[in-house]
Amino acid sequence: MRIIVTIGLLACLSGCAHIGPADGREASSLAGAPLMRPEVDPAKRPKLEQDLGDAKVVWVRDGTEGAAIGLGRAYAALGWYQDAIAAYTAGLERNPDSHRLRRHRGHRYITVRRLDDAARDFHDAWALAKGRPDAPESADGSSTDKSAILYHYGLAEYLRGEYARADDAFALRSGLKGIKDENVVSAAHWHYWALRRSGRNAEAARVIEPIREGMDVKENKSYYTLCRLYRGLVPLAEVERQMMGEDGKFNVGLAYGVACWRRFELKDEAGARALLERIVATESWPAFGHIAAEADIARWPR
Repeated sequence: MRIIVTIGLLACLSGCAHIGPADGREASSLAGAPLMRPEVDPAKRPKLEQDLGDAKVVWVRDGTEGAAIGLGRAYAALGWYQDAIAAYTAGLERNPDSHRLRRHRGHRYITVRRLDDAARDFHDAWALAKGRPDAPESADGSSTDKSAILYHYGLAEYLRGEYARADDAFALRSGLKGIKDENVVSAAHWHYWALRRSGRNAEAARVIEPIREGMDVKENKSYYTLCRLYRGLVPLAEVERQMMGEDGKFNVGLAYGVACWRRFELKDEAGARALLERIVATESWPAFGHIAAEADIARWPR
């Protein structure tokens, strides 16, 4: 397997082939349906392809952890998720103690529904990272290596239905210093539902106690809106209105939170199931809300 992956990646780097199937299928849903490579905005494609070409040059020249992360991100931006995974895997062959490469590969394992592999990568990433100094992961400093590992670790366990393990990961994350509001709201959403699904409602309520009006959230607005719903700071009708964005696109992240709310708070099983079905009918399959909807349907009581 190691030889096959390495050869496949070298083919990608030479521009002769891709790891993913020629028909554009990148993965299968949790129900077994084909998930086709997302369409890329034609106006953005030339820049993204240039970025990929540049990333290949840097990888061939340097072979570093950073070069592998850059290559994987460039592939993922074009929807080539299998190639992104191969890039991170090749990077790990040269940088076997990298927690960062495991974190990024784990994220793309989530995307392609390899949830057990994702959880394993995050477990190993945390084992490597926890004794090391933390460092910013994002350019704006809103996320660090450790917070990103634990966030995705908790998410992977949530998607697997391992809610106690998800709680463990999110609890560790909440204990890190300097967590920005952006990342408080994203983790609180998933942590809240991991606890609610375990019947630990009082603990779930404590998770969202820090949520307040006026938080500094610019990117994770959907998570912020949902957390305010759970706190009683925004009515359900307003959140449902926002599910159809101003751009006319259905917001699967908001919709997933509303489906959970309907199911566990309002006891509206039919409404929740209908919303989950609507989510999985969209083409937004790389989104975490879409994957979570698939997982809920797969485990729906029969």
